[in-house]
This record gives sequence, C-alpha cells and structure tokens, in this order.
Amino acid sequence: MPPLAVRSCALLAAAALAALVLAGVAGADREKIHLTSAGQEAARAGVVTRADLGTAGAWTGGARKPDLGSTSSCPGFHPKESDLVLNGAAETRWRGSGIQIDSEAEILQSERMLRLEWQRTVLAPQLLRCLRASSAKQLGPKVRLVSVERVPFPKIAR
Repeated sequence: MPPLAVRSCALLAAAALAALVLAGVAGADREKIHLTSAGQEAARAGVVTRADLGTAGAWTGGARKPDLGSTSSCPGFHPKESDLVLNGAAETRWRGSGIQIDSEAEILQSERMLRLEWQRTVLAPQLLRCLRASSAKQLGPKVRLVSVERVPFPKIAR
C-alpha cells in the first residue's frame, strides 16, 4: 500500500476510534432517537464502504448495527444531549492486513443541533482526558499509549 494510503487508513482509524469514544461519552444524557428514512440514508452515505478501501488487500466486514445505548466511562464528562434529536445512525467495520477500521455516522435533526453537540463534546476541555483514559482502556495492558492530543485538521465544511 502506498504511504498516502497507509496515512489515510491510519487517520481514518484514529477518527473512527474517536467517534466510538465520543459515542460512549454522550451516553449519560442521550439524545432523543427518531430515525427517519432520509436520516438513515444520509448516515449510510457517511460511513466507510468497501469501495472506499480501494482494490489493494483482502478486506472483510461491512455494515453493523450501531449501538445507540452506549454509556459514558469518563467520570465528570457527561455533555448534555437531551435537547438533540438523532435522525440516522450507521456503522461499518472492516478488517484487512493487520488493520481494523471502525466507521460510525450519526445524523442530527438540524445544523444547530450539530453545532451544539460539537461544542459540548469535541471542543470541551475534558475531551482529551476522556479520550486518553478510554483509549488506554480499549488498547489493553500490552499496548503503551504514547500521546493523545489535538492535531490541526483542514476545515472542509462549516
């Protein structure tokens, strides 16, 4: 696999891990779940598909049922979400050549709700501590977590 593809897979895996952890973080004050066909279609369009992985490698996996009942494992970090409405949710898991890619997408009812959730979770100062603890726990005792920090990411949308 060319270096750019490896970097893309690594970034995608890191983003997927963050999404999984964030899904758990939001558990204490869950949003209302009102799945719609348009929301579900948008969520399925937002997860990694087999076509996204290219022709190299033998990938296995596919769509999974999203876990909408996750609970937080981060003491002191329970962002408010009860004023949000979830209209779509999708998840895929792919395995191949020593890597696993978990991809999740959730669609909120409005752009305003998305902004609120982003402010309450991703921009919250408690997030890095939560990600550090959750990642170390998921990786297990045989893996040493070196760092968890914010990295610049190009702005691709509002």
